[in-house]
Order: sequence, then C-alpha cells, then structure tokens
Amino acid sequence: AAAPTVDVPVSQDVDPAQCTASGDGLKKAVVGKPANFVVEGRNKSGKPAPVDFVVSVAGPSGAVQPKAVKGKDGKTLVSYTPTE
Repeated sequence: AAAPTVDVPVSQDVDPAQCTASGDGLKKAVVGKPANFVVEGRNKSGKPAPVDFVVSVAGPSGAVQPKAVKGKDGKTLVSYTPTE
C-alpha cells in the first residue's frame, strides 16, 4: 500500500505544527483509482496560509507521483493513483 508523507519547510511564515493533512488517501488506496487528501497550511497566528510543501508517496516498488492543486484558504488537494 502507498504511504504518503508531507514535509513543510520551516522557513516560510507557516507553523508546521498547525498544518494538517486529512482524507481517506492518507489511510487507504485502491490500485488504479485516484486517492485524495487535503493539506491545510496555517501561519504562526493560526490563520490559513498558502504553503509550499513536498509530498512523497511510497509504493511497494518505489515512488508514486502525486499531483497537487492549490485551492483557497491555504488548502491544497493532493491526488495520487497507486499502480500496485
């Protein structure tokens, strides 16, 4: 099964401790079907903030390429499709 990880750089006006990732795609994925989750960035004041982050998804035989689409209020939708 694929295992997503999200790394938030600390050099931005973002508090990594207040950033969250949520959604079914963090817990489970079906081969050949898109799995999704949302990363929400927050600044040091706790307000929504856009954040540049690195997402990696590891599959049994190597990395799976995720796609990230930035939305409003510091939220980014991440999608990946497991191949095995």
